[in-house]
Amino acid sequence: MKDIEVPPDPFLLESMRAVGYSFETAVADVIDNSIAANAQTIHLLTSAQGSARVAIFDDGSGMDRDTAIRAMKLAARSPREHRSATDLGRFGLGLKTASLSQCRRLTVATKQDGTVTLLQWDLDHVIESGRWLVRELVAEEARSLYGIELLDAVANGTLICWEQMDQLVLTEGEAQSDFDAAVMRVRDHCSLVFHRFVTGTDARQITMTINGNEFPAFDPFLTRNRATEKRTEDLRLDGATIPITAYTLPFVGKLSAADRRLALAPGGFRDSQGFYIYRAGRLVIWGTWFRLNPKSEMGKLARVRVDVPTALDHLWVLDIKKSSASPPRELREALRTLANEFVSPSARVQRFRGRRQKDQDSVARLWDVIVDRDSFRYGLNRDHPVLRSFAQGLEPSDLATFEALIDAIEQTFPVLDAHNRLAADATVAETPDVLIAAVANGVRLRPMFEETHKTLDSYISMFDSIEPYCQIEGFQGALRKALEAA
Repeated sequence: MKDIEVPPDPFLLESMRAVGYSFETAVADVIDNSIAANAQTIHLLTSAQGSARVAIFDDGSGMDRDTAIRAMKLAARSPREHRSATDLGRFGLGLKTASLSQCRRLTVATKQDGTVTLLQWDLDHVIESGRWLVRELVAEEARSLYGIELLDAVANGTLICWEQMDQLVLTEGEAQSDFDAAVMRVRDHCSLVFHRFVTGTDARQITMTINGNEFPAFDPFLTRNRATEKRTEDLRLDGATIPITAYTLPFVGKLSAADRRLALAPGGFRDSQGFYIYRAGRLVIWGTWFRLNPKSEMGKLARVRVDVPTALDHLWVLDIKKSSASPPRELREALRTLANEFVSPSARVQRFRGRRQKDQDSVARLWDVIVDRDSFRYGLNRDHPVLRSFAQGLEPSDLATFEALIDAIEQTFPVLDAHNRLAADATVAETPDVLIAAVANGVRLRPMFEETHKTLDSYISMFDSIEPYCQIEGFQGALRKALEAA
């Protein structure tokens, strides 16, 4: 038996472009390297003038010539190699595969202690030569690099330049508006993926900008909202601790417009429930229960942060793009149990905001929930004081007409339409001037209850337990003023 060496053809670089990066995930993968280089500032520059270009600059440690050459090598480090807790790399492929998935020419300009190294992968040069050749550029060739002035201003740092971005044109289009939309998508993606670095929450704070504007921080857990509920757990796996923090967001209808924008950054509420996997502070995958728990409307406020140590990469089946991960078998059962527990608070928050059963309080509800085994329907409460008093004053012939009207209202209640709108995260708008309208109704209803509630105090206190009046802030005081003035 003998071994036969079969080296890869340079065309492999062309094939690797189809590994599955999007524009935004490719940019995020390069930013990972900047964070690993202990950068304090990361600038993303984009331009579509002439031809699309992207530059990613950081003021990190930079690289000497030998290190830079190794960094340009495919799979420069073994995925089994031990990494520091802050190292976001794993396979030694991210810089090359992410960059070349978007462009045909990748240039790395890196400076350490004032010495600059310039290296370039040019796919056309590799194909023409038939060899794995990285170009080393001279200083004069760096003058035309996009963003080179940022590197000139520091003693240590790295500038990554993408040129000949043919894939972006294919996937996004050639118009300036197409490019602008893609850049905004990059901003939103990075604002979510690196939100803990942007805010300095549980991670090293880093200033990140895109074309001079700082990234906003999309906190998917609304941690600054006082109504957000939180609980923590620690799991042990392979000698390492995995911190888990479960968040229950406030009821959707109670969120401000700003908080809704933050909460919807990962997607719709229903799609965004589930585990949020972080690796060294960087969000890797989000909005999934890993098929351990089904997504449901009642669980849409549940989001669970899982901080995976880099030492457990090999167990989590992390892919090259760091855009998907699968929990190890040893952890799945523990996560399955926790998933069920974490959904319960979300269901409780929404049930509290929903319709209570008759026997849960003494409020006279206008609508009742009528449950029959696995089905339900809504019916008007004939014992509601307003309906009952109105019906008692009707002639028998008019009472039959009134019952027919109630039946028609019940049968046409738009349950499915309401469900579809709420499932799409629409909020229920309050009726304008709800207090004024309620007070006007209270004045009109006074003659109907003169026999049963003779005094003004008795009449007003009646509304303590009548829907909807008991839910309207300031109603009783306003009603008293209106009746005394009448």
